[in-house]
Amino acid sequence: MLDIMDYITLRKDITFAERGFQEIDALIFSELAYVDWHNIAEGEILLPDACEQFFQENVGTDFALTYAYSTRIPQLVRLLSDTRRYAQVRLMRYQSVFDETQEIQFAAVTMQLPDGSLFLAFRGTDSSIIGWKEDMKMTYLDEVPSQNLAWKYARDIYERYCVRKGLFRRRQQLAVPLYLGGHSKGGNLAMYVAIREQTIQPAITRVYNFDGPGFRPSFYERYDCTAILDRIHTYVPKDTIIGRLLSHREGVTVIDARENGLSQHDAFNWSVEADGFVTVSGWSEESDRIQQTIDEILMSKEDDQRKAYIDLIFHVLDRLEIRQISDFNSMGWRQGLNGIRELGSMSARDRKFLMDVIGFLWTQSKSVFLRPHAG
Repeated sequence: MLDIMDYITLRKDITFAERGFQEIDALIFSELAYVDWHNIAEGEILLPDACEQFFQENVGTDFALTYAYSTRIPQLVRLLSDTRRYAQVRLMRYQSVFDETQEIQFAAVTMQLPDGSLFLAFRGTDSSIIGWKEDMKMTYLDEVPSQNLAWKYARDIYERYCVRKGLFRRRQQLAVPLYLGGHSKGGNLAMYVAIREQTIQPAITRVYNFDGPGFRPSFYERYDCTAILDRIHTYVPKDTIIGRLLSHREGVTVIDARENGLSQHDAFNWSVEADGFVTVSGWSEESDRIQQTIDEILMSKEDDQRKAYIDLIFHVLDRLEIRQISDFNSMGWRQGLNGIRELGSMSARDRKFLMDVIGFLWTQSKSVFLRPHAG
């Protein structure tokens, strides 16, 4: 089974002029949104140069902790540093916001292809607990801060690169094709921008949502998606969990993948060929089973109940001093004792719900935590 790393090797010496931009390139660009390009790509820089500088800026960094949920991202960066296909891609306008007080985890970066088209890539949930809490807020809020930041980011890129301002403030839209994409929450942000901001819709060629959640029904009541829906597409692995959350109206492709459960959320486990993904007819029985469990313990609740339970989960994680996913591996007896005290102070109903959620998350994620880290 080939993956996106194999694809890069296969296409290493084949330029975009020879074989055009396609869905696997979009996934690779979406994965690059997870990289910390601070001090590297706030302006504009060729992708190979940015990749080289990334390792210079991160000498001694423990990538296994930084990229705990997708440990092959540093390998991806290294592989992209030496290819003809991506040699003329420009990385630009990296932006990152992390605010524990406001519970925001957001980042975006733009890639300019050799033909001048732009790919706006939005970061999915990283290793921070704040990022996961913001994700879960999507189940009871019509809008989370990252969605609004993504909208502002896309408007800024559009104004900067896709519009010419002439005499008397006349605006002329330039023929600059736009692609939007992201993995996990990043895919949701890409869809959000495309649906909300009608000004840029004529310039959008394609929107790629890689295993990202959908929206609450109220979102579609607020924003009309009719004009853009046929250009939005979701790709999910066969055991998808995240990609089936909330409501989806766009087309969906199901991909064959290694591992199982939450481990398939890591796009490095997805099966590819030279010209696209290896697809299957539909998602698995495992995905159906997990979806039913999520519906029973969370999605069946009213908004105020969802908020209360989600706040409860993250209150306990805070007491356990879990700030990053990797903290689960180093949790000591004192933190565990704090967690036991919290459980003891809860009602039987809240305690049962919390244990159901923790049991569910552990069952689905233990293979992620226990697998060997890649360097």
